[in-house]
Amino acid sequence: MQTIDHFMFGAKQLPPLVEAFALKTGMVAETGGKHRLFGTHNQLIGGGSSPYLELIAIDESSDAKSVLRHELQALEQPTLHRFIMRSSLANFDALTAAYAAVGIESDVVPLSRENQSGEMLHWHLLIPRPNALGVLAPYFIDWGDAQHPSERLAEQFSLVACQAGHPEPAVVQRLWEALGVNIPVSHAQQPELNITIQSAKGVFQLP
Repeated sequence: MQTIDHFMFGAKQLPPLVEAFALKTGMVAETGGKHRLFGTHNQLIGGGSSPYLELIAIDESSDAKSVLRHELQALEQPTLHRFIMRSSLANFDALTAAYAAVGIESDVVPLSRENQSGEMLHWHLLIPRPNALGVLAPYFIDWGDAQHPSERLAEQFSLVACQAGHPEPAVVQRLWEALGVNIPVSHAQQPELNITIQSAKGVFQLP
């Protein structure tokens, strides 16, 4: 089984998302950076040995166009948009094949962003194309030689639980077994993913 690297919480605008997290959980997001290819930017919340939280939104100073930017623009309210599994480039062919077996095409994309000191970080993402699973179709990341964000982030929470829901949970479970994802899936009216965290302020279910 592979490891959850981080959870992506998306919104149209970053400052209100950061403020909402601070008000609800007491957690203060740290500076992230810009994703030039996607036209997005982020701030991050560290969880120590737990997956970190990425707060991501449209970078209004950028005119870049991407599927992710379009999806964030369409959000009516902040949401848990995706989860990202940690993997390696050596596994990406098998993961791509697992997605293709259920009719989901995916792309391996070399990415970079500029951190607050001006250093460029480089990594690779496997990104499934838009599909009916939505939040339940994870990205996969290989950080390469870049420093993992959690190494510089203050520990502000721990992950208590992660649960998913889908109208056909067995379908999701079969795909996840092929992808190496181990998250409980139960019946729900629509695809959904919820996490429970504990911060200094208490226990919270997100989103």
